[in-house]
Amino acid sequence: MRLEYLLEDIEPQLRAANKVWVAYSGGLDSTILLHAAIKMMGPAKVGALHLNHNLQIESKTWQEKCRQICESLDVEFRHAILEIANQGQGVEEEARQLRYKFFRENIVVGDLLLLGHHADDQAETLLYRLFRGAGVRGLSAIPQERTEGLGLLLRPLLSRTKQELKQLAEEAQIEWVEDPSNLDISYDRNFIRQNVLPTILERWPAVRLSLLRAASNLRSASNLLDEYGLILLGGCNWREEGYGSSFEILAYQALGEAAQALLLERALADLGLNGFDSNYRARAAAVIDAAEDAKPLLKAGDSELRRYAGRLYLMSEVTELRAADIKLEWSGKESIVVEGCCEVMPLDNYSGETLSLSFRVGGERCRPLGRDKSQSLKKLMQEYGLVPWLRDRTPLIWKDGELIAVADVFSCSEEISLPKIIWRIR
Repeated sequence: MRLEYLLEDIEPQLRAANKVWVAYSGGLDSTILLHAAIKMMGPAKVGALHLNHNLQIESKTWQEKCRQICESLDVEFRHAILEIANQGQGVEEEARQLRYKFFRENIVVGDLLLLGHHADDQAETLLYRLFRGAGVRGLSAIPQERTEGLGLLLRPLLSRTKQELKQLAEEAQIEWVEDPSNLDISYDRNFIRQNVLPTILERWPAVRLSLLRAASNLRSASNLLDEYGLILLGGCNWREEGYGSSFEILAYQALGEAAQALLLERALADLGLNGFDSNYRARAAAVIDAAEDAKPLLKAGDSELRRYAGRLYLMSEVTELRAADIKLEWSGKESIVVEGCCEVMPLDNYSGETLSLSFRVGGERCRPLGRDKSQSLKKLMQEYGLVPWLRDRTPLIWKDGELIAVADVFSCSEEISLPKIIWRIR
């Protein structure tokens, strides 16, 4: 078999891509994938993305070896050295997150990213997640393709076994690096690879294909649940807010527990946030049931769940902002960025004097256009439905010491349009 046959199922996507990147570790699977891509596309359209995990003494040597191989193949080589802090989520998980962050930083619109996961990897992943008690989404294991950053991620080797790839590499006289850490059974995946899967294969030699089929069936079920989750969100009036999104509590409470959990999981996924687990629904219930005058907050992963005016709000983490210390001059003619807060967009047709921008400290008053008298800013923010967690970080616009607008809420002066903002809290 010629190497390029490994990629014939995705040849139209490869031909249409601006650039084809291979996640290249120097190991068997990524090395054969790199050579197959070059055979099919030529070196000019192929690049290698290498991560030095910095966990082995030989890491720098491997990095240099990979660079030399790419140079000899005349393909672009980009690399990064991971700094793994191991802050409670485990080395494997943190390394995985950093890998994909590196990939996203290097992929632009129209690019493809190829990963060398094969049938053995799929079987190991399914078993690993099963032992950890994963649900349908987790047991669907490794997807064949998905969007990644601005590009598309593909795994063209998932139907191939490691033994097949090894035989192909030997026939093509391709050399690869064997990572000794793959033999360290203190890592769960390596334990499954070295001790669990071989035992299963002795009894059921075709189990890899069976597990591939199971993962595919579970992925179909997961896709159906995703579709149903969107229907549930629609039934709860899921809508985009100025920052994050929200849904109605009463409609949510009318659902059964399983449907509530699915809705929450789908809502987080819709916003690209993590933090959902088997306890999340119960913790969300505590937010709903908190005292009326409380300000309940559920933090999970990179997400926050809050309650206000009969709705639950999901959003990425609202970071601390020392708003009282911020006071900026603003021409009003171009956008202005407040770090850790927002970007205030240019005013429509403004040609007046320089304005100033600050935040609420208490005691401010103003009279929105169309009102007969002024009111306290605190009451106006409540009346206009501005959520409590954004009230102290919503920019106030001043001219000559007079409050003339509250960004994205109202204007108090016919001289300026309503200042629009884009939230940039993280």
